[in-house]
Amino acid sequence: MVGGIGPGSPAPRNPQEVEALLRVVPRIAFFPELDALLPAPLPEGPVSAEAIASTDPSWLDRMVEALHALEQRAQTHDDGGLRFLAVTLRHFLTEQRIPPAEHPLVVALFLRTAARRDGLPDHPNDIGRALNAW
Repeated sequence: MVGGIGPGSPAPRNPQEVEALLRVVPRIAFFPELDALLPAPLPEGPVSAEAIASTDPSWLDRMVEALHALEQRAQTHDDGGLRFLAVTLRHFLTEQRIPPAEHPLVVALFLRTAARRDGLPDHPNDIGRALNAW
């Protein structure tokens, strides 16, 4: 069983391990490689699919670059779990594109922006709960 991410973590080997790793995405939103993406380009008002859908493509391009940097960190630390997440999250921005409001890392960064702006808790557990409710 995949234990998550960290130096020496293996890549997932089955759908259950992939599912377990995907639960780590809220933590990924707090990695330093993604700091430059905050605040996300969230207009005034609540986080909504419409607000996220209107995201500037250049912001998404910067996210792709950040995920490349995250993959490099994963390779340096032999972190198979983190590498899997970085590659997969980037894949859904560049290859098999999904709407930004359906991309868990994009949504997590918008939720973090709203939390900071509105004085709400900005912690991986809080963002994880908000992402689950999304």
